[in-house]
Amino acid sequence: MSGSIKWVFLLFLSTLLLTGQVSGGGGCGGTVGDGSEETQAAGSGGTDTDNDGVADSEEGTSGVAAITLAVTGTSITPSNTDGSITATTGLTAQVCFDQTIQSGFFLVTTAASVQLTCGATTATSGAAAVDGTNSRCVNYSGFTVTLPTGTAGCTLSLTHTDKPSNVTINDQSGNATTAGANLDTFGTDGTAPTFAGATSIADNGEGTRAQCPLTCSWSVASDNIGDASGIIYSVYAAVSADSDCNDAADLTAVFGATPTTVTGTTSAAVTVDGGGASVPWVCCGVRSQDPYGNGESNTVLAGGSITCPLL
Repeated sequence: MSGSIKWVFLLFLSTLLLTGQVSGGGGCGGTVGDGSEETQAAGSGGTDTDNDGVADSEEGTSGVAAITLAVTGTSITPSNTDGSITATTGLTAQVCFDQTIQSGFFLVTTAASVQLTCGATTATSGAAAVDGTNSRCVNYSGFTVTLPTGTAGCTLSLTHTDKPSNVTINDQSGNATTAGANLDTFGTDGTAPTFAGATSIADNGEGTRAQCPLTCSWSVASDNIGDASGIIYSVYAAVSADSDCNDAADLTAVFGATPTTVTGTTSAAVTVDGGGASVPWVCCGVRSQDPYGNGESNTVLAGGSITCPLL
């Protein structure tokens, strides 16, 4: 082979080797690939088709390693000290997870929100934001609901339109969530105040036999609302037929009377018809109710003689 022909042949062979069209031998150790082979994920023992270092078996369908978020706590504000919901507007739900929620994560986008269902009404949160002091919590605000009466509860659930398939969320009971899955249930205020009833009755020294004035007093009630100033007191009074304030007839007469209603205090001035006597025996009773309509029905009466001077 002449020198020029030999040179052309060697150049052609080199070109084939560089483009991977000829199998290597000896020290080359294998076939030169075309870049289409699937890489083995480091340490995983599985196939990694997208070359991201995570085996396909450990990924969600989006090609990113699966993330599991567990709900560690939920709350609604404002609420009672026992956690029950009291307000109907301006409600904010906080959902906390077992790991930090990065800004821009789907849980804090407009496509992911929570719903609060109370009785016949369901409200969807407006703005969502990572909590300023705890980056594992997301705050959802803007709820307006109608609270059911009594002890009926409200359900907090997660809803979304773009939940990545590689994210799994578990509620506090460990149940994996899907769109609209329940995260927690909150009660509404169905607890009446704790109240001991009337403690004393006093003559205020004014009036007529037809309008006997008196002051009925009591000790402050307590309630799960945590604010005694909001407790409403209904004050009843009536003349006792047997001067003892200690029987069914007195209870019927007192709590059958039209009450005087006051809020956040421990005494009230009321009047009764003296029945023509200048010093009748009068009974008073007091019952309490919280701002959400939960009332108690104690049967405690306080009694005493009240002066009803003549004009």
